[in-house]
Amino acid sequence: MAQEPAEQTGASRPIGDLIGAGLLAAVGVFFLWRSLVETPLGSSQNPGPGAAPLLLALLLIAASVWAAVVALVGPVDEPTDEAGFERRGLWHALVVVAAGAFAATAIGYLGYRLTVLLLLVGLIGLVERKPILPTLLISVALAFGTYWLFVRVVRIPLPTGVLGF
Repeated sequence: MAQEPAEQTGASRPIGDLIGAGLLAAVGVFFLWRSLVETPLGSSQNPGPGAAPLLLALLLIAASVWAAVVALVGPVDEPTDEAGFERRGLWHALVVVAAGAFAATAIGYLGYRLTVLLLLVGLIGLVERKPILPTLLISVALAFGTYWLFVRVVRIPLPTGVLGF
């Protein structure tokens, strides 16, 4: 019995991507519900403790919908012998866990801005091997931009560390 091409059967569609997108959407809906029920949202001038979780939940839901759409209408991957286990994916997962451990231990000493800067330069520049100039520009913009956003707009104090960063 001959196998039909992947385009006709739809067997190569990443069902795992759809399941993952659905789980992310479920987590987003749960936190959306909890932030609306349990915490006050406040106003645009004085956001309450429920505003940030609500925004993050909406972003998570939007990202999960985007992932589902890409999984449904994106190109069909050709099956490979190594489709079940990729060493590169495992390596990236281990690096992300190590980066999280670094950030958790270093943020008190180095402060938010310097920790995020080093973390992004390491992940974007060294792990993903992107060019140095865009890596530095993105890292500096995100480290200092998110610090400004949290401290000035959301009014959440972040650690500055021993160097004042």
